[in-house]
Amino acid sequence: MVGSWYDVNLFRLSLHYKKERMIKALFFDIDGTLVSFHTHRIPRSTVESLEKAKKKGLKIFISTGRPLTYINNLDDIKSLIDGYITTNGAYILVGDKVIACHTIPKEDVCAMMKFSDERKFPCILVGESAVLVYNTTREIEEFFHRLLDLNDISGNISLSTLLQQRIIQMTPIITAEEEAEIMPCLSSCESSRWYPAFADVTAKGVDKGEGEIGCKILWFFHKRSNGVWRWRKRYQYVESCGYWCRYG
Repeated sequence: MVGSWYDVNLFRLSLHYKKERMIKALFFDIDGTLVSFHTHRIPRSTVESLEKAKKKGLKIFISTGRPLTYINNLDDIKSLIDGYITTNGAYILVGDKVIACHTIPKEDVCAMMKFSDERKFPCILVGESAVLVYNTTREIEEFFHRLLDLNDISGNISLSTLLQQRIIQMTPIITAEEEAEIMPCLSSCESSRWYPAFADVTAKGVDKGEGEIGCKILWFFHKRSNGVWRWRKRYQYVESCGYWCRYG
């Protein structure tokens, strides 16, 4: 994934790198990259460029902090997408096949819910196939509608039913100061923050930009032959028999 869509003519860049370095896959974030925060839609010019890239044989992947159930704005390119890295790398699909699911331990989920009760903040709990906002408020529902164009962030599921699933991400609506106080109590988790109002909490070691994710996806598509798989974390470089993939 290379920069912001609005800064780069991705199709021309991808063709250049495909010729020079044999790129086989493109990875895109959603919010602020493929989709504007203002329109919540993909520009037609972007759709056309992705169609051209697909015809050239490039694989197209979505890499986002959103859970799968919150991806509501990619209908125009859905047929072009080969896979999804969702919830910041905690849940990954290639086609219909789940190739990674990193679960938050139950004790950390219970600890976060306790903090939510005590400090009176909402927290989005993301299961494998459903999402619920714990201690939700009308203000939070309206906030996410404005920010991400989501009309129903809780869905139709009870807490007891959701907790029967594996929890893969928690998004507490807290300040950075509260995050610094809470995270040391969640020993198996780490957090990231792409918007000031909330943090995304996943199992420790989960990162949508980590090389293991790229390796898993490329491994799925290409049989290992005489090439050598290797990962240089600093440059986010994955190589096997001449295949090259870049993340942003």
